Amino acid sequence: DIFNYLTKYGEEDIHIQKGEFVGVKGEGTELFLDSIGLLKPNMNMKYSINNKVIKYNQKELNHLKNNFIGNVSIKCNLISNRTVIENVMLPLIFEGNMKQTTMVNKCLAILENLDIIKYSNKKVISLTYAEKIIVLLARSIVNNQEIVIIDDIIKNLDRVDLNYVFGKLIELYSHNYTIVVDANHDKVCHFCKRIILLGEGKE
Repeated sequence: DIFNYLTKYGEEDIHIQKGEFVGVKGEGTELFLDSIGLLKPNMNMKYSINNKVIKYNQKELNHLKNNFIGNVSIKCNLISNRTVIENVMLPLIFEGNMKQTTMVNKCLAILENLDIIKYSNKKVISLTYAEKIIVLLARSIVNNQEIVIIDDIIKNLDRVDLNYVFGKLIELYSHNYTIVVDANHDKVCHFCKRIILLGEGKE
């Protein structure tokens, strides 16, 4: 398993396999996604990654966020007055161990793979909402992250843009990325290969 997620009271034991496309719905979805994405590590919850129990020290959490887990979230803002490539490069800058040319080439490769290289020098402010989500997606995997976690940032997409965004996610899934997405909206569920129902959430 990639994730073995346990609540404080042992009420739920949730396993996510490497390379799965999983939807999560029900009570506590936001907490679950924030916790496994390490956006809001919850000290009362225990989980393991690749069979290793996570220790809640800042060094390890930062390492995992920068190298293993990518978040596409309303909590992970883009910098509007910077270019697409500058935004995508941020995790590599934070890592601090790459030359500028290496970082640029790495970013360009990701943008090309997601078919948005034409936007590389555009300011983020000029992009559509769906395009901004794809830029967040690029940033979430630029440092070879294996897992992509998507919260309800997708809830306001219309059908055309939803198909556009999930088309990119399905491409990543086909390359053995693990995708975990908020599936509390019916229009999202049919993209997922498996649905995890939390608590007494919606059926």
